[in-house]
Amino acid sequence: MYRPYSKFELITLQKMKKKYGNINYYLAAEIEAEYFAETGIHRASGALYMASWRLEKGYYDHLLKSA
Repeated sequence: MYRPYSKFELITLQKMKKKYGNINYYLAAEIEAEYFAETGIHRASGALYMASWRLEKGYYDHLLKSA
């Protein structure tokens, strides 16, 4: 099921990238619970890893720059 990321989720993921550095697949599994505690939204580790990668590549820039 496709569920788009909210601006809040992306900002949370950015903060986690600053805290932990590059989020690889194994690290994503370790931070899954922290992400849920922060956002209240469950995302699997693979989804977090891919979102982190897309965030790094600029795929979400349009969402982060919007009001």
